[in-house]
Amino acid sequence: MSSELEMRNKEATQRIWELIESDDLDALDEVLAEDVVLRVPGEEESRGINEYKEYIETYKKAFPNTSFEVHDMFVDGDVVITHFTWRATHEGELEGIEATGNTIESPGMTINRFEDGKAVEDINYWDNLEVFQQLGVMEPPTG
Repeated sequence: MSSELEMRNKEATQRIWELIESDDLDALDEVLAEDVVLRVPGEEESRGINEYKEYIETYKKAFPNTSFEVHDMFVDGDVVITHFTWRATHEGELEGIEATGNTIESPGMTINRFEDGKAVEDINYWDNLEVFQQLGVMEPPTG
């Protein structure tokens, strides 16, 4: 693949992060394929851009001040891997957990695969156990 195509995929990935952080979910149509697949381990797969947006909206309602610090971005052809830290305050209900007011900070990674300049697959990894511990709804393991 050309470095021009890789640069375009990297820029599209950066745009996804910006749009999610700024709550401009309608503009995700610019960078996500209509049939995009969102995979988050431990959760049901989301298929299609509308389900993708609904998933993001659910988290943004619970964590409206979400921010992402992107540490590294690696590009190999049609795949972009991003290492990030997610920071937010729990201000709304999520999965039956009422707002705690707690601030969370969690490292994570995403893998985006592109076709024709749009993400067709978005795989996310972060430590849900650590997030629930920071929310105060799970005790850390004792050792």
